[in-house]
Amino acid sequence: MGAGLIADERLAAAEPDRALTEAFLIGTWRDGDNAIRIAARRPAGGIAVEGKGSYRGTGPTPNEGGFSANATVGSAEILVLRDGGCIVVLERRGRYLLASDNAGCGGHNVRFVGIYLRRTAR
Repeated sequence: MGAGLIADERLAAAEPDRALTEAFLIGTWRDGDNAIRIAARRPAGGIAVEGKGSYRGTGPTPNEGGFSANATVGSAEILVLRDGGCIVVLERRGRYLLASDNAGCGGHNVRFVGIYLRRTAR
């Protein structure tokens, strides 16, 4: 018995799930010291999102920032959250939550840019 190769024409790229559903989003997501907490808004519907982040530079006190927003979730692939001048965009790649911001979410060098992992149960 032996193993063979699969012909190139029989291979297909794997596509991670990209739908941002409420069931997927709810929980606490972390990337290093930064956290994004997403909870269901009952009875109003939709979700409440709160982000808290920090950046420790060379000084004794870390810079802190954050955002708070409510949103309605469908099955879109991108969710845009706004809190004043802070804009955070969330995307899903399989079991990961990708975040990107406009650098307007608080303290100097505090960013919500990265790959977030769920840290608490839904």
